[in-house]
Amino acid sequence: MNMNEIEYLKTIIAPLLAKPEEIEIERIEDERGILLQVTVNGYDVGKLIGKKGNTATALRLLLHIFGSRIDKVVSLKINPQGFEPKLKKEIKEEIKKEIKEEISENGRNKKVKK
Repeated sequence: MNMNEIEYLKTIIAPLLAKPEEIEIERIEDERGILLQVTVNGYDVGKLIGKKGNTATALRLLLHIFGSRIDKVVSLKINPQGFEPKLKKEIKEEIKKEIKEEISENGRNKKVKK
């Protein structure tokens, strides 16, 4: 049975997830190899990554082995569905604002570093 990399990955990860019907896999191929971008329900991300990233590491190893059989480098990127991380700059600005508010509420005259 010949299986492409998307079918192979779905077969492996579906039993791990609470909502396997929400798996989306995008395949991007370029001169460096094949990138599989997996998007799963936000709740299932932890299961896909695993404790200390062990599950994700194991998945990447299996994809590496699969890729060696077809003479391609196959990589994995995990995207949580419905989760958009804030940009580092936005987070810093939020923290600065909170610190300034706290300082003004406590009546302290301290400067906040930029």
